[in-house]
Amino acid sequence: MKNAAVGQHLLSGALSGFAGAVLLQPLDLLKTRIQQGDRALNARNATIIWRTTQDILQNEGVKGLWRGTGATLVRNVPGVALYFTSLTYLRAVMTKSPYFSAHQRHNLDSSKSVLPKLSSQGNLIAGATARVGVGFILNPFSVIKARFESELHAYRSLSGSLLSIVRMGKSELLRGFVASSLRDAPYAGLFVVMYESIKRDT
Repeated sequence: MKNAAVGQHLLSGALSGFAGAVLLQPLDLLKTRIQQGDRALNARNATIIWRTTQDILQNEGVKGLWRGTGATLVRNVPGVALYFTSLTYLRAVMTKSPYFSAHQRHNLDSSKSVLPKLSSQGNLIAGATARVGVGFILNPFSVIKARFESELHAYRSLSGSLLSIVRMGKSELLRGFVASSLRDAPYAGLFVVMYESIKRDT
């Protein structure tokens, strides 16, 4: 890949990671709090969401809805940038294989995109592989993010939380990686397949 393309992928990925983290953090926090607790299990989802939101506002104020934003930014900003960059790199490498390379039709539209063209199988594998690879690298920050959002831990700083987790054992830094991979790999792979299919058809 050319340096300009790498820089563009890193910058656009970092900006979208930042915007997504800041705007969606309250929803992510609610998800974590609901998943960690067993309160009101018989209540409807809307009731549980409303009660959890009220608890956060009463105990931590409006600012509490953005608890863990720092940890989310540390994970998402480089994570999205690395994902887009590694995805493009993987696709460029995979186009050299006749099994993964798409048979491009020679028409006027083929010159509009500079992105490598892959078959559906290639897009599926590239998306899943890039997502799992980046997830592995940044899993320690996913652990920190989840624990920051949780009310079960009282971390005061990112460095303090990282040291605390390391003291529990290095395996703690990879806690949840397999579960995250089982969720993210098919999602990321199918997303790339569907995105490329829609882009081609339109």
